[in-house]
Amino acid sequence: MLATFRSKDGKSNRWDKIGEIVKIYPPVQARTTEAHDTSRDRVFKCEIWNPSAAGTHPLVVYSHFSGGNRRAASFLCEHICSHGYVVAAVDHSQTFVPNSAQAEHVS
Repeated sequence: MLATFRSKDGKSNRWDKIGEIVKIYPPVQARTTEAHDTSRDRVFKCEIWNPSAAGTHPLVVYSHFSGGNRRAASFLCEHICSHGYVVAAVDHSQTFVPNSAQAEHVS
């Protein structure tokens, strides 16, 4: 959405500035929940950030870096949420592979 602004005296016909107005949705506190993977019998802790504005919102899933956790980028998740997105950050481990196979180190 674009907005236009007039000079301070309000009388000028010249537009002083054209800018973008961003609608901000202050996020509510993150809540902790668990996601259950029944096919592999695993439980994942999860943080969910919801915009305070009512209605439906798109979902962003944050995947942390190797060795990190769901709270590694809480500042980023909160910022994304403030723009109207629901954000989910899930703890996951990179140590599990299908059928319990071991990864080989190749040099």
